[in-house]
Amino acid sequence: MLSEQGLTLHIAGLLDNRQGLLSAPELAIQAGTLSNLSGSLVAGNGLTLQTDGLFDNRDGKFLAGSGRLSVGELDNRQGLLQAERDLTLASRNGLDNTGGRLDSQATLTLDLGAGLLNQRGLVSAARIDARTGSLVNASGRLEAQNTLLLDTAGLLDNGNGELLARDLLLKAAALNNQNGILRAERSLDLQAGQVSNGAGGRISAGEQLTASHRPGPAG
Repeated sequence: MLSEQGLTLHIAGLLDNRQGLLSAPELAIQAGTLSNLSGSLVAGNGLTLQTDGLFDNRDGKFLAGSGRLSVGELDNRQGLLQAERDLTLASRNGLDNTGGRLDSQATLTLDLGAGLLNQRGLVSAARIDARTGSLVNASGRLEAQNTLLLDTAGLLDNGNGELLARDLLLKAAALNNQNGILRAERSLDLQAGQVSNGAGGRISAGEQLTASHRPGPAG
């Protein structure tokens, strides 16, 4: 479906765009669930998506000038979410980005209640501001050209993974960085209850490295 003007869709149940194309200068979608398996959602300007259920973007593409998503759950395995400007994603039941990619040329904001699975995935932006229940970044990469702020309520598993930024601020109940890389060109601030940095793990900053204890829920 192609539109030369704005396109707004309200679907109470399933919106099935498997191997399909929805494209408009402005695209707004509200649906119970959305299947974009191997499909494409494209908007040169704003692309807004709201669903209380699953947004299935496996092998799919979400391409926007600026993007805003509020979903119950997001499956982005081998998928692509990309915005030329800001990209904002809230997912109540988390995000599976295994082998997938999230990319913003400006600010990427993530609010992921149940956590982020980024195994072999790539998350990149000029600035990243992320809150997650947990993060598994095994062999994955989170990279910000400027600042990366990551607040993880539970475990931050960066085994064989990379967290890279000019300025890096990490908060986690526990950090596993075995054979992983935490690198800041300028400053790195790490707040964690427990840290495992063995098996060749590397934590480095070009100018200032600060590490402090983060109390658990009991204080």
